[in-house]
Amino acid sequence: KADYEGISQSVVDMSKRIPEAATDLTKAYYQIVSAGYDGAAGLNLLEQSARGAVAGISDTTTAADAFTTVLNAWKLEAEDVSRVSDIMFQTVRLGKTTFGEIASGISNVAALAASLGLSFEEVQGGVATLTKQGVPTAMAFTQIRQALIGLNENLGDGWTNAMSFQEGLQAVRDMSGGSMNKLKEMMGRIEGVNGLLAMTGENAQMAADDLNAMYESEETPNPAYESMNYTTEVQLKILKNNLQAKLKPLGDEINETIKNMAMGLNESMKSATEKFTETSNQVEYLEKRVGPLIDRYEELSKKTKLTNDEHKEIKGLIQQIGGVIPTAITQWDEYGKAIGISADKAKEWI
Repeated sequence: KADYEGISQSVVDMSKRIPEAATDLTKAYYQIVSAGYDGAAGLNLLEQSARGAVAGISDTTTAADAFTTVLNAWKLEAEDVSRVSDIMFQTVRLGKTTFGEIASGISNVAALAASLGLSFEEVQGGVATLTKQGVPTAMAFTQIRQALIGLNENLGDGWTNAMSFQEGLQAVRDMSGGSMNKLKEMMGRIEGVNGLLAMTGENAQMAADDLNAMYESEETPNPAYESMNYTTEVQLKILKNNLQAKLKPLGDEINETIKNMAMGLNESMKSATEKFTETSNQVEYLEKRVGPLIDRYEELSKKTKLTNDEHKEIKGLIQQIGGVIPTAITQWDEYGKAIGISADKAKEWI
């Protein structure tokens, strides 16, 4: 309980300096815990995720999901999250993409790239190179994934021990002898071919520059958070969070009182709900069972001449409808037996 209360207070304190509601931060924190990071490490990840979300105009849960995906795929420590964030924002600066798009797409390639021995920097360098050429972010990740599969099939396991991603791409391009048909056959899927072509040949220098920029991203900290954090909208959100934090102790007492009142009301309403359900069932029964009888009665009543069978039928209908809806009876015989009903009154009663 002490740990829970400590974490809860830390999340509330975090909301005082970051424009994210404590409830939303808590949801993101539980996602971080599910990914294997809790305690101080989890809280650090949460704050970095929230800052990344502010700078990247995204949400904390999306940022947390991306960060933990990268950390787990490349077997990094929780404190490496700042470096991961720097690389992602470097990709935003160099390419034509957003933080949210990168966060949503990284899971498509992270596990494969890491298992083959590619660095996170190489993947993000590729994303920057591809997106600046007009490739949508999601497709850029797909092209990188398919290119990796093609390289592994043509260069064999362990190729990353001898060459970089870009060198591998160029090696396969050279193996094709300049034949596009041969390259398609070697790479398997067109997405892999397109990714290879966009990062080699005349684009090779651009790709190399983008990769170098990824390794240098730590030396050029991202100013986006500070810029976004001082906008009027963000400052108003932080003000709201501070007010909620101040009122939290009083709110806890009020919430407990309201909870007890609500529980009492819910209990008292159970019987009312059951009665309503019973009434609803009765109405449904009348509509389904008695309604057709009334319709048939009206149909026969409109006839100018009835057969013997229809006379018997209409008498039976009067008895059935009158037995369920006595107020619909309009005429009795000398023995008190219903011999006439009003269809309109019967319908009105239902």
